[in-house]
Amino acid sequence: MRLRKYMIVDLAILTCVGFVAELFGEYVINRSIVAGWVAGSISLLILLISTTRWGWKGLLPIPILALAVVLSGRYFHPIVRLRPNYDWKFYIVLVISYLSISINLFWMKKIGYKDTFKKLWLTILLCTVDYLVFQLVLSIVFWIIMKDFLFLAFIIWNAFTYVILLVGSFILGKQNALVNIKLSLLEKSEEERIEEDFKMQFEETKIEKEIDQEGDSKDGKNS
Repeated sequence: MRLRKYMIVDLAILTCVGFVAELFGEYVINRSIVAGWVAGSISLLILLISTTRWGWKGLLPIPILALAVVLSGRYFHPIVRLRPNYDWKFYIVLVISYLSISINLFWMKKIGYKDTFKKLWLTILLCTVDYLVFQLVLSIVFWIIMKDFLFLAFIIWNAFTYVILLVGSFILGKQNALVNIKLSLLEKSEEERIEEDFKMQFEETKIEKEIDQEGDSKDGKNS
């Protein structure tokens, strides 16, 4: 399977999983928080996975994930009077806010995925930065479009999102599922090339020794 095709399949799977999980997760969190206005449950984790694997192309699931949040809130929010809050304006707010996860692109460029997910403190730091930046952008865009600044409220309402992001990143990092696919394949290819070169050098050295031994044997017979 070509890399481009693999990327399309991988992003499609992540998007589908994220869509279904967001529909369910949004409902569960809204059931747990009284009068909450939740802006997602698993979307930040999905976007962390996709941007780590595919760079800026990992942002492509954003419109679908935002749609799942709005649909879940609009039709399944346990508090009926809050359902109208999940409208097309809030959808735009979410799409713009999720783009803040592009900060991962700069993080991975400077620090790299290996160090980030090998060291617990770096994993926690990245998740915390993702969460706070998302909440800040969400609050600012929400204030611009909806005329209300709810930074502290969003941090409280979306606390479960932070927990899911932390736990998911820790588990997936331990399983080596958070990798840059292209870089990982290039590194693997380079390792295979080095191993192949080593084998060839070994075989050449072995052949040279055999030739030298044969030469020594002939010289001994001639003498």
